[in-house]
Amino acid sequence: MPHFLVDLVVNDLIGHMYAHHEDSFLVVRAGAAWAVLLTLIGSMIYFVMLVDGLIRSWFPGA
Repeated sequence: MPHFLVDLVVNDLIGHMYAHHEDSFLVVRAGAAWAVLLTLIGSMIYFVMLVDGLIRSWFPGA
């Protein structure tokens, strides 16, 4: 699914929610931001651990 379509759908959903509940709109936006941030941090940690493991397996003395 192309990125802009996802944006359209998400913005439409958030727009409907915003029309009804301004507070929940802010919570959803904050929640989405945190989810993305934590996913990125988790990916980075996983990548670093993976590289570290590869380096240790290639150079046992390191």
